[in-house]
Amino acid sequence: MKYLLISLLLLICGCTAALPPAAHLPDAEDRTSIEAAVYAWRIAGLPWAPTCDEELGRVHVVVTEPTEFTKLCGRKPVHAGGNLYACNTQQSQSTFPYNVIDGRHVPLLVISSLQPEDHRRLLVVHETMHWLERCSGKGIDFDHADRRVWNGARLVAQRDVSRWFVARSR
Repeated sequence: MKYLLISLLLLICGCTAALPPAAHLPDAEDRTSIEAAVYAWRIAGLPWAPTCDEELGRVHVVVTEPTEFTKLCGRKPVHAGGNLYACNTQQSQSTFPYNVIDGRHVPLLVISSLQPEDHRRLLVVHETMHWLERCSGKGIDFDHADRRVWNGARLVAQRDVSRWFVARSR
């Protein structure tokens, strides 16, 4: 009976969501921003790995309040040295005990709700670039020093996204 109860408890715990409640698959605007970033990344000839293909359909966007943002990103939405309104992280696709067997991760593009809504899609592009650095094996460039990524692909993708949404709103 004791083992049945423990097994039942593990099963119930395993059915809880592994992702934050606000996490969602990208809506049309977010998807456009992610696709623009991926396209610009590929056109720039930056590294690509099968992991990027595997994870692309699992990318989630999270617009979150400061407390949840701090939990997910490890720091407050506003920090010394500047403003941090977004981060890129990942969480297990499954909860314990299933995550032991299923080690897949869900990339999370975390955007602070403090960020104005009209600028969030540009942050989705920015955080997609960080995810692409991670999944491609390039390594995350926290200093934004790689000009091909930050002064090339990111700017192209953000320009395209801005133009598309301005044209659409007319």
